[in-house]
Amino acid sequence: MLCNTDKPRYCIIVLNLLLIQVNGIENYYHGFNIERFGGQNRMISFFDREHIAKLSSSKLEKDIYLRYLDYNKYNTLSLEQIMETFPNKGKDVNTCTQPQKKVVFLKVHKAGSTTVQNIFLRYGDTHGLNIALPKAYDMECFNYLGFQSILNHSRIMKLPKNKTIDIICNHAIYNKKVFTEFMGFDTTYIGILRDPVNQWSSATFFYGFIEYLRDLLGEHLEDRQLLSAVLEEPSIFHDCPHTHNSMFEDLGLSIKDSVNQSAVENYLRLLDNEISLVMIMEYFDESLILMKRLLCWDIKDIMYVPLNINSEKMKRKINLTDKDQHNLFKYNYADFRLYVHFKEKFFNRIKQSGNNFLAEVKYFQNARNSVTEYCKRCQSSNFSSCTDLKILSSEWSEQFIITGKDCRFMMTQEESLLVELMNKARQKYGITH
Repeated sequence: MLCNTDKPRYCIIVLNLLLIQVNGIENYYHGFNIERFGGQNRMISFFDREHIAKLSSSKLEKDIYLRYLDYNKYNTLSLEQIMETFPNKGKDVNTCTQPQKKVVFLKVHKAGSTTVQNIFLRYGDTHGLNIALPKAYDMECFNYLGFQSILNHSRIMKLPKNKTIDIICNHAIYNKKVFTEFMGFDTTYIGILRDPVNQWSSATFFYGFIEYLRDLLGEHLEDRQLLSAVLEEPSIFHDCPHTHNSMFEDLGLSIKDSVNQSAVENYLRLLDNEISLVMIMEYFDESLILMKRLLCWDIKDIMYVPLNINSEKMKRKINLTDKDQHNLFKYNYADFRLYVHFKEKFFNRIKQSGNNFLAEVKYFQNARNSVTEYCKRCQSSNFSSCTDLKILSSEWSEQFIITGKDCRFMMTQEESLLVELMNKARQKYGITH
């Protein structure tokens, strides 16, 4: 379900691409640290230098782009190598003593959120918790608890007066005050982000932007050419859903404020204090282990089978050019700023998580691979005749069992799963409306 019912209208245009030559670029680089990741000297290409020189006069904006390049052009490094570049913080941050059962997961479009949502729905269902669920099936985009808006009472199933919500994990634009009205103050907030280049590219496919562009600009153009045309002059196109500073918008910053650098910085400081953990999609398993330790959950609680993977995107993968990426940075600066801040914080948190953190990640990945293979076999028999899978105990987990029922839950798509949980809640609480 795409939940973009109004097809945007785009202007047919002819774009005149200009080659701009910039002189005196070296003057912009005094004071920038461009030696990271174990002291490796990274040569900044002329194209990168040209782009950074053309950014606004803000030193912060130039610095953010350099930091983004640092963290994303060294993806071939192992996490162990990356961790070597961060100072040793010493004290372990994992201080929880009992499982946290009042949690909000802030679902972000095209950032792996559906898979994480499934984890929270399964945890809530397994532990008998009260999950905030849609009120009705016949609402537009019923799986949104706030359709292009903050949480909306009219879209949420009303629980009996003596019951309170324990988990919220459906789409709704973040607003701490409104979430607190539903959840109270003793609540843990968790979010997720994705590399802004990949998030934007994924959204253009998922929400049909590529096909609209092809109709407007010509069947003969390749996907990358279409996106390049948009990024050259994005202001003359209507926005495709969830492509203009979309991640920051999901976390509560208006599109209007997302182009105001002061507003971006102020709201970023607010989020930094209010969200306990921001997961990074590119380090998905590592993020889940951080979440497990933060919430005092078990390995079984965070087990998953990937959901909602855009297979069409995989078939038609686009590698944006340097120039495309530079233009996207200017268009979606707020999302880049958000991502760089929380990615750095994410790495620092791993550094504080003890020497056995990466070993636990490897254990989890091995167990997850076994569970995924088992669940795929179970799926072929409609989850009905599977012999239980036993995952042996380790220093991070007691022995646990995965059943065909577990697999079915992990592999059921969001809308179908919500319908099942809505029916179950109605029956449990005697809800008739």
